[in-house]
Amino acid sequence: DKRAQAYSLQRAAAIAAEGENHEDAVAAAYEALALARGCGDARAEVEMLMLVSQANLGQLAQAVEQAEKDERRVKALLRKGEGKVLRPARECVALALLHGDDYLTGGAHYALAQAYLYVGFTDSGITSAREARQLWEGVSNPGGGAYATLLVAEGLWLQGDGQA
Repeated sequence: DKRAQAYSLQRAAAIAAEGENHEDAVAAAYEALALARGCGDARAEVEMLMLVSQANLGQLAQAVEQAEKDERRVKALLRKGEGKVLRPARECVALALLHGDDYLTGGAHYALAQAYLYVGFTDSGITSAREARQLWEGVSNPGGGAYATLLVAEGLWLQGDGQA
């Protein structure tokens, strides 16, 4: 069953990312997304889009960390990696909205907020994190709301503003 294979690959991607093997995590994430799309399960597709965005974000963060002393290289990496991180996260939010599940849409906005903040779009990141918080609070997910609040605070700190 393609859906089960997609979720198995989701776990494989998470294990690879935990082991700092981001290349394998990205490959597993894209394969999981293809399987989710093939089985027609919108929820699974949203989850795999989040996975693709997060796997690409991990790979980008690793590359930026390795190049941290070379500011020009870091900027080039961020420009080059921006689309790989933002595109699936944006698609994830759009599909989650169509699905109509506020919990899932909150997760999608959270993933998009992380991506925006990492690549330097702080205003958009804060907006998405606030949307995630609102959605999660609406479905009584205090843990998710707290994580989203921390992400809002991180964005405000990046802007130099202390009001969450």
